[in-house]
Amino acid sequence: MMGWTIIVLSQLLTVALWMAAKVLVPALTPAQAGTQIVALLGIMCLIWTFVLAIRHSAIENLFGGLDKVYKAHHILGGLAFILLLNHALLLIVGSMPADTLALYLIPGTSLSYSLGILSLYFMLFLLALTFYIPLPYRYWKWTHEWMGIVILLGGLHSMLISSDTARYMPLRYWILSWCLIAVCAFLYKRFIYYLAKLTTYRIVTIVKEQELLLISLECLGEPIRFAPGQFGFFSLPNKKRDDHAFSILSSTGNKLIVGIKVLGSFTNKLTELKTGDELMIKGPYGKFADKMTESKHMVWVAGGIGITPFLSMAKAVTNEQKVEMYFCAKVLPPPVMTEPFASLSARNPQFVWLPCETSKGGRLVASNIFAQTGSDKNAYYMMCGPKGMMEGLAEQFALLGIKRSHIIYEDFSFK
Repeated sequence: MMGWTIIVLSQLLTVALWMAAKVLVPALTPAQAGTQIVALLGIMCLIWTFVLAIRHSAIENLFGGLDKVYKAHHILGGLAFILLLNHALLLIVGSMPADTLALYLIPGTSLSYSLGILSLYFMLFLLALTFYIPLPYRYWKWTHEWMGIVILLGGLHSMLISSDTARYMPLRYWILSWCLIAVCAFLYKRFIYYLAKLTTYRIVTIVKEQELLLISLECLGEPIRFAPGQFGFFSLPNKKRDDHAFSILSSTGNKLIVGIKVLGSFTNKLTELKTGDELMIKGPYGKFADKMTESKHMVWVAGGIGITPFLSMAKAVTNEQKVEMYFCAKVLPPPVMTEPFASLSARNPQFVWLPCETSKGGRLVASNIFAQTGSDKNAYYMMCGPKGMMEGLAEQFALLGIKRSHIIYEDFSFK
């Protein structure tokens, strides 16, 4: 994928510049060489996490979907943590048996080392909060936003330390440029992104049935043009920074409908809204349905609230296309969510609606789906729902000989 290709090329160029620097100033020991290269690669991984977090359409296009951008963000964040931690460990190992441990662990000995130590400690603190403490979504976002302090301290450390970035100007300017890109990305996401134009929608109707919300809205200005299967980030007017992603059930003209499962504090606040209240929306995002136009046969599998992107897609099915849609839930939700699919199936013989309750019939198995839908290896198998369900079925479909490019699922877990 183009996005990963660019990331790998940036890392390879970093290695090439470091190797060029070693021609001028060879490393004294293998440990010294190791600590230098892992530091450079680690800071590049960290920089990329900031770039990937800006939610720009150009970045989404490079990766084929915002969910894939966030997966890359998570992977690179983990790599940055491992590499930068090993940078500190290799420094300690390389200094033995000399008594210089304090230089690498305790701030205050020198400015350049203190900046690096503080950057590492702050990163460890924020990542510990992210990985080991089940924070509410808004606090989890806060820990990510302040990761900018890590790149600022780490960038200053790399510029002030007496190493290759100080001696070899091409490498120095390369790292400095990327650090500036990261700072700009951080400032953009922290401030400009939420100050940029958001589209205001007014609630026309809001219906709550059990744990589901069905909200109809109309735009007060220029409406967002949502393609089938896409989603937007929703926020309250007085808390624009606390935004959450929801799929669009239907988008026509200046009106749209969104289906939401009430799970946490934000969705609970939505239950308190009434007709005439406003929501701020930013979008569109999502590449889930991009393959629809080139497919004659599709098999859809939805689980739980993962049903939401499929309604707008179902309305876009043409007479030349055939779709079998499986929907599974422990207990089927209220008709407000499922009836539109049943109605479409009744009107269009090319769209087959297949609901099932796992509490009665057990879980869906790829081999059964494959056999029931004609064992078509050229069909596109599209899934949205719990992560475990999607990943499990994807592996099963692949074992049946279906090409990975024909197995599509959208992982909506941005946290």
